[in-house]
Amino acid sequence: MKTEAFAGFWPEAPSRQRGIYFRRDGAARSFAVLPLAEWRDTDWEFWSYDRLMRQAQVAGRVLQGASHSVHGVVLIAADTSPASVVAFLGALQAGLTPAIVAPAQALQSRHLYVQALLQQSLALEAVCVVADAGVCVSLIEQSAALGRSMPSPRARVVALESLVAVDAAGDEPVLRPASFAYLQLTSGTTGPAKAVRIRSEAMLHNLQAIRGWLQWQDHHATASWLPLHHDMGLVGCLLMPLWTQTDLYLMRPAQFVRSPGHYLQCFGLGRAQLSAMPAFGLSLCMHKVAPSRLEGLDFRAWHALVVGAGPLDAGLLRGFASWLEPRGFAQGALCAAYGMAEATLAVCGRRPGQGVLSWDSEQRDQGNGWAGLASSGSALSGLQVSVADESGRPCPDGVLGRVVVRGTSLHAIASPPDARGGQPGADEPVPEVATLDTGDAGWLSRGELFVVGRFGDGIKLQGRWLFAEDVERAVAAQWSELSGNCIALLGRIDGADFAALLIDQRLSALQPASDQFLKAWSADVQGRIYWVPARLLRRTTSGKPMRQALWLDVMNGVLEGVARGHVGSDAIPVDNDMQLELGETST
Repeated sequence: MKTEAFAGFWPEAPSRQRGIYFRRDGAARSFAVLPLAEWRDTDWEFWSYDRLMRQAQVAGRVLQGASHSVHGVVLIAADTSPASVVAFLGALQAGLTPAIVAPAQALQSRHLYVQALLQQSLALEAVCVVADAGVCVSLIEQSAALGRSMPSPRARVVALESLVAVDAAGDEPVLRPASFAYLQLTSGTTGPAKAVRIRSEAMLHNLQAIRGWLQWQDHHATASWLPLHHDMGLVGCLLMPLWTQTDLYLMRPAQFVRSPGHYLQCFGLGRAQLSAMPAFGLSLCMHKVAPSRLEGLDFRAWHALVVGAGPLDAGLLRGFASWLEPRGFAQGALCAAYGMAEATLAVCGRRPGQGVLSWDSEQRDQGNGWAGLASSGSALSGLQVSVADESGRPCPDGVLGRVVVRGTSLHAIASPPDARGGQPGADEPVPEVATLDTGDAGWLSRGELFVVGRFGDGIKLQGRWLFAEDVERAVAAQWSELSGNCIALLGRIDGADFAALLIDQRLSALQPASDQFLKAWSADVQGRIYWVPARLLRRTTSGKPMRQALWLDVMNGVLEGVARGHVGSDAIPVDNDMQLELGETST
C-alpha cells in the first residue's frame, strides 16, 4: 500500500539487494594509512531499500502519534544518517509533509542554532520536530524560557534516535496521503530561506526528466556527499536512487571535506558511476588529494558528474577533467547544469558525452570577462527556458536578459499558513504548466543557457551589466590565492553605485596590491575592501555567497569592528535608505 504522494514513485517490492551504503563515523581516519585502491566494506553501513521502507513504517507511526495529526509539516533537523532518511520517509508514510533543515555545525553555538530551529518550526507551523536528543531538550527549554507554546516532548518533539531504536516487524501501517511530497527550503542566497511546496506530480516529472537527461541505467550507482537539506542532495542524490532502486553511497559533507579521496574511491573502484556537486567540490578534490593517492584507481566507468549551483568556470571544469584524465576520466562525464528548488531540481544540463562548452568572447558581442563561462546546457524534457528583456520581450541569441523557466515541474513559494501539510492551497491550485521569472541573468546561444549571476547582485555601468561574480573572477584571475576566499557585493547606497569586496584577512599580505586593483578596476564606482575573519564569508551549503545577509552586515556596520582597509571615500554613510536591488529568491 502506498501513499498518494508516492504513486508511481515507490516500488511495489523494495529491493533487498540494493540500497544505501552510509559512510561510518571514523572511517576517514584510515585515509592516511590505507591506499585508495583498497576497498573496505566495514567503512560502510548498508541499509537495503526494503529495510529502509519497513523502518519508515515504524517511524511513520511514531511521528503520527507524536504530532496528533494526520497532516502538517514535520521539521527534520539532522545530518545524513540512516535515521534521518527513515525520518523523511516515515513522515511521508504517515501522510505528513517533511522539511529537512540544516543540522547544527561543529563550531556553531547550540543556543543560536536551537533558537533558529524554533523560529523555523513556528514559521512553518510544524506539528512535529525531529532532531537528536540533545537538540530536542534544548528546544523545549528555550521555548519554555521564551514563553512560547511548545508541547511536551511526547507530543511534538521526537528524538531522531528513537526512530531506529526498535527494528521494524514488517507489518503494514495505516497510510494517509500527503498533499505535497515535501517542503524544500531554498538556499538563502538572496535572503531568508523560503519553503517551496513540492507537488508529487511535478516531482515525478522532474525525476523522469533527469533520468532521460543523464541516460540513467539500472546498473548505475550513485555516490554523494551533499547534504539532504539541499535540493541537489535530496532530489538528485537520494530520491533518484530511491525511485530507480539503484545503489547509493552516501557520505556526510564533513566526511567529504576531511577525506575527498574516499568519495573518489567510489568511482575509481567501480562502485559508483553517477554523482553531483557544486563547483567548489571539484577544487576541494584537487587541493586535498595528491595525485599519488590515485594510484590503482580507474575512472573510465564514471558516467556522469553533474556540476551546478551558480555560474560555472569552464577552466575549473576542464582542469578537473585533466587532473583525473591520466586515470581514465573523460571530460564528457562532466555535465554542467542549472536548476533551482522552485523547479524541483534540474532545469538545464549538458548531456553525458557532450563535454564542456565555454563562451567564446571573440565571436560574440558579450565578451569582456565572460569568455571562460561554461554553458549550463539545454532545457530538460517538459521544461522550456527563455531569456527576456526588461519589458518581458524575448531576447535574441547572445543578448543578456532575465532567465525565465516554464514547465511541469515548477512549484510555488509557500508561506504560512500554506506552508503547512494537509490541504494547503487547495483553493489555489498550481497549474500543470507554470512560469517562473528566476531573477537570474544570462543568455541563450543555440539553445544552450549561459548564466552569469543575478540581477540583484549587479549594477549597470556605461550601459553594460557588471555582476558580483565578474568581480570575483577578475580578482581570482589576478591572485589565485583569493579564489574562493573573497565575496563581492554590488548595489546602490544613497542613489550611488557601490562595490564591497570581502576578503579572508589571513591573506592580508595582498592588501596594498588589492587596494590598487580595486581602484583601477572600479574607477566609476565607490568601493571598499573588508579584510574579515573567514567565518564572516558566509555561504550556503552549495557554496553560494549569502550576499543579501552580507550586504545587511555592511549596511548595519557589523563589519566595521573586524574589518580594515578601504578604497574611495573614508566612510560609508549608514542609514535606513540604503538598498540593494535584489531579485526574487531562487536556489
